[in-house]
Amino acid sequence: MTALREYAPGAELVMDGLVYRSAGITLNWHIPADQEGARETQAIKFAWRCRSCGASGTTMSLKLASNCDACGAGVQANDIQQFLEPAGFSVDFYEEPHNDVTRQQFVPVERLWISARGEWSPMPNPALGRFRVTTDGRVYHHSAGLHGKGYALCLSCGRAEPMLADGKPPKPLAPGSEHKKLRSRATDRVCAGSTNQYQIKTGIALGHQVRTDVLEIQLRDLNGQWVSHRGIALTIAVALRDALAALLGVQTGELGCDVQETRAADNQRCQSVFVFDRYAAGYSSSAERLINDMFREAAKRLDCPKACDSSCPHCILDFDQRFEAGVLDRFAALTVVSADWLDMLKIPESLRYFGDSSKVEISGMVAAVLRESSHPDALQTRLFAGGSSDSVDLAASSLRLVAYRLAALARPIEIVIEKALFERLSEANRFALSSLADHPGISIGLTTALPRAAGACILAEVSHGASGVAWASTDGESMVPNEEWGVSRSPLVIGTLASGTDTVSTRVESAEIRPQVFAAGDREIVLHHQVDGPLQGFGTRLWQIISDEHHETLQQLQNSSADVVAITYSDRYLFTPLSIALLVDLVSRLKAIVGQARWDDPELTITTTAVRSGGESRVFNRVFADWPDLSVRNAVARGAFEYLGMRTTVLVPNKFSVQHGRVLEARFSDGKTLTVRLDQGVSYWRVPALSGARQPPVAFDFTKSANAQIREVVEMRVAVEGGALPTELFVKLR
Repeated sequence: MTALREYAPGAELVMDGLVYRSAGITLNWHIPADQEGARETQAIKFAWRCRSCGASGTTMSLKLASNCDACGAGVQANDIQQFLEPAGFSVDFYEEPHNDVTRQQFVPVERLWISARGEWSPMPNPALGRFRVTTDGRVYHHSAGLHGKGYALCLSCGRAEPMLADGKPPKPLAPGSEHKKLRSRATDRVCAGSTNQYQIKTGIALGHQVRTDVLEIQLRDLNGQWVSHRGIALTIAVALRDALAALLGVQTGELGCDVQETRAADNQRCQSVFVFDRYAAGYSSSAERLINDMFREAAKRLDCPKACDSSCPHCILDFDQRFEAGVLDRFAALTVVSADWLDMLKIPESLRYFGDSSKVEISGMVAAVLRESSHPDALQTRLFAGGSSDSVDLAASSLRLVAYRLAALARPIEIVIEKALFERLSEANRFALSSLADHPGISIGLTTALPRAAGACILAEVSHGASGVAWASTDGESMVPNEEWGVSRSPLVIGTLASGTDTVSTRVESAEIRPQVFAAGDREIVLHHQVDGPLQGFGTRLWQIISDEHHETLQQLQNSSADVVAITYSDRYLFTPLSIALLVDLVSRLKAIVGQARWDDPELTITTTAVRSGGESRVFNRVFADWPDLSVRNAVARGAFEYLGMRTTVLVPNKFSVQHGRVLEARFSDGKTLTVRLDQGVSYWRVPALSGARQPPVAFDFTKSANAQIREVVEMRVAVEGGALPTELFVKLR
């Protein structure tokens, strides 16, 4: 990425004693650069950065660049940069080099735009800050010319010049001026772009974004204040980068580092420390297991063996920091990473639920259990669940996800449920639990008392013979088997149990769990990828599978003369345009199957909630993002069906008044009701995660009028696929 600065148009570089001036860029990627007139369509993109949360990214769409896809905030116009990724740089073949190195011109260094995505983890002592790692971080390298105003670029020949300090184009590329082609025959020097104003692009930057592994850290000092001084943060960043490289046994050149102002957990401004891979080798994303060691090694590096005044090559000054030498200050950094601070980095006494073996779990519950259960000596994994039955949702629970993943790896697993909770489970949750019990590698146990450690609830344990590891939290809500099982609002602590939890459980079989409501002809259908394909037609494929598997449905839909008189659908999780579009297609295809003659203008009633139980979605401006304003969601849901000629009512009662099961019911004039209970609702189906040119158009503009959003939902053209694990459908006709 050094080329963006050292070879950028307007910069001069020395080769063999001669000074050459970069005069533009090559416009071809595939055709050899020595072929005259060879140019291709240029991909001009937009880079953006969010002042609210610190995220950044690039996109082909100015509309998408106007809203942060990490926090949903609007992006100011001056934080959006139009850029072109050059294929290469070129001198003017007819401009003679000179040998006066005393007047060599350099292009100023532009700071990187770095963005990490993912969940935050607490520092080993949560009072000292937080961090996160990702394998999908974004690092944007760019050059904005001598004055930071970008470049004037001829898209016909590639000649480029830095914009002037006042933002005006340089004379050779100003309107009405004639310029020579960057590369041409001597007899054909005048560029056609001179007379075509649309060929001259002004104020454009040269840039390139890479996706790589990124570590982001936000630190507090001993007084609990966030580190907000850039010089201190940058010095710590350099020391941490060097420490991580040493601990991993790689050269420091494999890693880069920088800082930028972002927003901390309590909405205060602070400096985020970034360490990133230059070549996406996985070094930075492996730092979470080395956080303690990194800071101790960094403190040693800040203690210069030559006792320098601020920084030197013997401690933290290297070639990468040559432009920041005046900012680095190891003494200021040591006021934060002091001996007392390092001592405080240890886990506090109040969190030592497992004694001296206690550590703050930094990977999250799901990842941590999968990690420990994958060890060769792991014998059994036990997951514990309890709490209030009002918020239980086993079908969407992360506990269910862990259980299936471990069972797929042939790891024995037991789900231990508090007996009082089990007895209050709804029919939908009993079906979901019985499907887990059907798996040969998963057993369900009941206990009268869930295990605890020093007053904290134990969420899971992995036994290794006589001993084992366990996780505990004082947040009782993290025990409830729903989307947030294992998500603790207080620090999650991992430690060693010398003899396990000793919790006694009574095994229950699938038949004891499953509600005894089945009648002859009722059908349970397991689905995974059977209905994958275009969203338009999703309903046809699903009704075909239901008809093939459930004979009574086939008879009622195709061979009966009874009219459809009412339809209801209940689902707590209708928050996204994609879920509404799937429901629209499912119901409209039912209408197509029974025919207009039997469609007795039935009223459709949709019952959903106004609050997502697992917290707000962290995705924005996509078809699978939540509506920012749920009143608009309600209007679009109602309007989408009315757009297709269906009378619709949307009910949004208290979430505890909405049943846990996702149920579609169609009532017929002969008194029969077709009931389809979807274990995870229409939200089970998702847009496939593709990359490059295969990425489907998934943008959704929530700022448009309700009528415009209705049209986008009804006409949505994306592919859908089943989730990571199978789901179940239960079909009956009464």
